[in-house]
Amino acid sequence: MFSIFKNGIKNTKPDKQPISLSDLTKLIRNNPAADTINQIRQLRENGDQTYKESKRTLAYITPNCVLKKRSLTGDLDYNDNFLYFSGHIYFDFDVRNAIEFKQAIIQKYKHVVSLVCVSSGGGVYLFW
Repeated sequence: MFSIFKNGIKNTKPDKQPISLSDLTKLIRNNPAADTINQIRQLRENGDQTYKESKRTLAYITPNCVLKKRSLTGDLDYNDNFLYFSGHIYFDFDVRNAIEFKQAIIQKYKHVVSLVCVSSGGGVYLFW
């Protein structure tokens, strides 16, 4: 399970119901923001830094845990905010040729990885 935050990075309150790995996989495969994600990837590939602002509007998750609130300011004590770990180790690879890298990871580690996907910015996310 993961906390999911809709309506962009400025939203610090997750949905009341965490998202499961299988539901996350379905969301990635049938993403309602697919057109926006493709535009973001194209902007980044072209070296256009405006992709960063568009990326800030997308939903996001906390891949390692479930939280009450996403807070980096220290206004919440760890014990008040942290609910539980997701049970996954998460890696974010910023690589060229993300599709090829993704396929190589799947080929080599398919027996142990839970999810490998291309991120909105064109990198590769790996859930172990």
